[in-house]
Amino acid sequence: MRMPPLPFEYHGRDAAARFFSAMRAVGRVRRFLSTRANDQPAYAGYAEDPVTGLWHAMGLFVLSPSGTRVRDITRFEPALLAHFGLPAHCPSENRRYP
Repeated sequence: MRMPPLPFEYHGRDAAARFFSAMRAVGRVRRFLSTRANDQPAYAGYAEDPVTGLWHAMGLFVLSPSGTRVRDITRFEPALLAHFGLPAHCPSENRRYP
């Protein structure tokens, strides 16, 4: 797993699993919207702000498959979501707006 332009990389399934477990352990609720990037499966990640109820973009996670497995995951900065027609912020599903 890599995260350009940041210098963070996690090599191997166990390291990637620890990264995603740490993300989940922070206690914030997250959701992922599926899309495609360069003909590969991708997911826009959002984290809920418990105070405002808004979902803030965490980035775009692009999966590079190899057979029935994922070979690589590349996480891109949240600003890239606009190129996919995805918002940087989403209202909470439980809120009502006029």
